Amino acid sequence: MNLRFSNRGREGRVHGKFPDNQVFVWGFSGAANDADDESENLHRKLLSGEIDLGEFIQKYRKQRILFHRRTLIRMAALTSLTTPG
Repeated sequence: MNLRFSNRGREGRVHGKFPDNQVFVWGFSGAANDADDESENLHRKLLSGEIDLGEFIQKYRKQRILFHRRTLIRMAALTSLTTPG
């Protein structure tokens, strides 16, 4: 997995090793929340007239896809962590 989406993944690393599983999942959760916040900011900018509708649609769609992708990865990671095996 690539942890460049957020600095949160790096906070849990110790001496270049990957963080434990819970920190990894927490990183995806935080990154998803960041994408969600950014999409809300875009909506506020649209309502205040700072950006036009075409720009809003393009950027908002990208942020929502990113949010859902990160949420699905987080849910899959949680499922695999809790599945006995």
